[in-house]
Amino acid sequence: MVHDLEGVLSETRKSSSKHERKDTKLRSRYAEYLIALELAQQGFDVQVKSGFKGPDLIINGKDRIEVKTADYDKRGGAFSFGQGTQIADKQFDYCICIGFPEDGSPKAKEILVFAREELREISEPRGKNVARYPSTNPCILIRSYSEEDYLRSMKKTDIRKIELSLIHHLSDYLNRWDKIARVGSNRGRDEQS
Repeated sequence: MVHDLEGVLSETRKSSSKHERKDTKLRSRYAEYLIALELAQQGFDVQVKSGFKGPDLIINGKDRIEVKTADYDKRGGAFSFGQGTQIADKQFDYCICIGFPEDGSPKAKEILVFAREELREISEPRGKNVARYPSTNPCILIRSYSEEDYLRSMKKTDIRKIELSLIHHLSDYLNRWDKIARVGSNRGRDEQS
């Protein structure tokens, strides 16, 4: 299944000119199915909800998963949370952020796993110097590879602890599937609310 989806993404990338807007919806759907497959292989019961209001995936009949994507360049990337309401209104339990190479390749550079509570400060809008579209997407998670680059590009009021944690403690997020509650586990939505 993944190879078929990768093929579709590769063909789409080849057929569009450099100057055309990328088909981000196709990549988002690909990412949702990629994560659904990964979770299913780990024994989760996964329901894909893409295209519907609410979370992208439901696992084990209750836990809500949001999937975000970003293009990564040599300095990192940014994941959009729109106006921040998904976080503030507790519309998901876990968020999985997939960074893809900026060349459009379907191979993920990294997969970051967060409990919603870890992203709480991202629901605070950012200024024009951080958000490309501050009127519609002021709430973004910056994934920077370098603390020096990150601090140089941020006003003090735009620095987020979670973004510094990603730089210094990447292993707390990278492929951390163990954060997601298993059936019968005491972890999950009720504990993290």
